[in-house]
Amino acid sequence: MDLVLLGFGFLVVCGAIVVLVRVVLRPNRRSDAMVRRPDWRTLWGPGNVSASGVRSLRRLAREYEEGTPAHRVLMELVARREWAGGPRTGPRPPEVDAGMRWDGWLEIMGRSDRLARRCVREVRTYVGSGDFPFGGWETIAPGQEQTARWASGLEPCGRMAAFELIDLGAKPWGAKCFVDPRTGAPVLRYRNGTLRVADRWPRPGSAE
Repeated sequence: MDLVLLGFGFLVVCGAIVVLVRVVLRPNRRSDAMVRRPDWRTLWGPGNVSASGVRSLRRLAREYEEGTPAHRVLMELVARREWAGGPRTGPRPPEVDAGMRWDGWLEIMGRSDRLARRCVREVRTYVGSGDFPFGGWETIAPGQEQTARWASGLEPCGRMAAFELIDLGAKPWGAKCFVDPRTGAPVLRYRNGTLRVADRWPRPGSAE
């Protein structure tokens, strides 16, 4: 009987060792897939939106009249992406004036619909925020006398697309949305009174 139990125990141990070896030596399929999957930023070069982003930008552009700043800045990104992903037989798409880009994004960031927020996130992630009227933010602790008057003049607002720049896609618990009426900058006010305000960048070519 003891020999039977000893033999059974030996088989169990051997089986456990085989399973452990398989787990350790088995290739990580998730990692392999991530390595093999092409990165569009490598294929198309930096500064271009993704394929799914193109569809969103096109949809938003159709809501603006052709030739307006918002329409032009959106279609410039679409054209740049398509040129980079195509045969590149023609010239590079012409660039929109930096001031017009600023104007276009200021209008888009004032919207509160999901499509506008999605487009802002897309461009922020894959292209950058260099053409945006806002970039970066400041955190203001509660109880500061020098900012109390400014904070009292903030106006409550809905969740505009501009808020994608200061909450990084997260939804701060208990935070409320405000806007600086002088600059149009988005501001988050947390439950403890802390403020997070986006920095407004000057319009290219202006005297700001």
